[in-house]
Amino acid sequence: MSFRDQVPTSEQIEALDHELRVSPGTAYGDEVSAVLDWLREERPNGGAHLARFRFGPHPVLDWFATRNRLPELNCMLDHPVVRGTLPAEFQQPFPLPEAAERYRRGWIPGVSMQLSREWAWSLYAGGMHTSVDLTLTAEEREQRAHRAIDAGQALYSALFRDRYAAINVYRTPDPWCAWFPGLFNSTWAAYDLDERTLLLLCVTDMD
Repeated sequence: MSFRDQVPTSEQIEALDHELRVSPGTAYGDEVSAVLDWLREERPNGGAHLARFRFGPHPVLDWFATRNRLPELNCMLDHPVVRGTLPAEFQQPFPLPEAAERYRRGWIPGVSMQLSREWAWSLYAGGMHTSVDLTLTAEEREQRAHRAIDAGQALYSALFRDRYAAINVYRTPDPWCAWFPGLFNSTWAAYDLDERTLLLLCVTDMD
């Protein structure tokens, strides 16, 4: 069977948890640590966490990944190795009230060329208690904006070098585990088709 033309069956998709090989990624350099430190510093009631995983070849995964449909599988968040490698709070479900369940957004497709700017905006805007417009002068805001843009681009370059076409991006504001304490959440998932790696960057904060 060729997965180029034929949609994988539900049985083949369900078998992915047992057949797909997943391993944690490697350590990160100073550029990555600097961005995480900035995100955490201005979110004292929340935090930031980054993790990377490498997937082994699998025809079902490849069928969905090459069609930019990876969120239809459970491997991004629910694969046992992915959840098991994350801190304990990521392994606990987040019990949302029934009313809040109706507002779940799911995964929103993004564009790799905009990813560094999305990260830059998170750095610039800060957390719940960051008041850029009230506490900084126009010149200081300009400097902060340029610093955030440079940091966002440095993070992207450290993770993906100068490659864009092979990077599929998704984002969700949903609190998908107990690590997210409130409603001010973002999770970016970026899958590298060339290197078969999945990146998760999670940011959260609360009042």
